[in-house]
Amino acid sequence: MLNPPDGMPRITPVLFYADLGKAIEWLIEAFGFEKRKVLNDDDGSIVHAELSFGEGVVQLAGTGDGRRHEPRGQGEPHQSLYVFVDDVDEHHERARKAGAVIRDEPGTRFYGDRNYTAEDLEGHHWVFARRIEEIPYDEIDTP
Repeated sequence: MLNPPDGMPRITPVLFYADLGKAIEWLIEAFGFEKRKVLNDDDGSIVHAELSFGEGVVQLAGTGDGRRHEPRGQGEPHQSLYVFVDDVDEHHERARKAGAVIRDEPGTRFYGDRNYTAEDLEGHHWVFARRIEEIPYDEIDTP
């Protein structure tokens, strides 16, 4: 038996959404994810999903059944996902057009990445980046 399973990265973030169906479609439209797997309950409602972005995978789960994983209403975000894309500015435009809340406009950062931060439809923060300069860790000048 493979551990992790074939096609899964060693670390996979899980995000909780009140409306999984809406979240899946929005993440596909806004951020360019692809649907990998969707698990439905006996009544047809979605209870779990996996989306891919290149070789990366994110799992989605619902907030029902007494789960206490509501991202909204908890003040500051308690997580952020960092995703590498090929063209930060094109990706930013796509997300903006789909209604993503842009928290930080595209820019080149002191650590060598060009990135922007967006908030999805239920308050999760996503950073989309492209490495544009390889700076050795011990040579990074923090602001």
